[in-house]
Amino acid sequence: MSNAATIASWVTRLPAVGILGMAGFAKVSGDSGSVYLMEELLGAPGFARYALGAVEIVLAVALLVPKTLPYACFGAMLMMLGAIGSHLFKLGISIEVPETAPEGVADSIAGPSLFVMAIVVFLSALLTACLKRDTFPHRPCETSA
Repeated sequence: MSNAATIASWVTRLPAVGILGMAGFAKVSGDSGSVYLMEELLGAPGFARYALGAVEIVLAVALLVPKTLPYACFGAMLMMLGAIGSHLFKLGISIEVPETAPEGVADSIAGPSLFVMAIVVFLSALLTACLKRDTFPHRPCETSA
């Protein structure tokens, strides 16, 4: 792989690493926006927030490790499909936080920013997978001669 392709693969994966790490830490640390989003708006139990946050942190780290990169790309895309689906079918693209929400919640989750971040992570993981596809251990489209 050329230097340009290596640099491109790092540039494409860094947005996913940053967003997944940030979102995962917010969920695990009990950020008021994450708690309100998961428990009040989505109706998920408290342990789901911790589990999803832990998975996001693991995926962020796995995107940095060459041996785990294929699995991390797939995992990040799968997780973001769930996030995008939640926005499309339950939350709405632009989240509207009621005035009865705790203080500071609206600042962290209101508007379309979370939806946009889910799209960015999905595209980042997809582009990284496309750029690094030759290094993946399983290539189902490849035929042997």
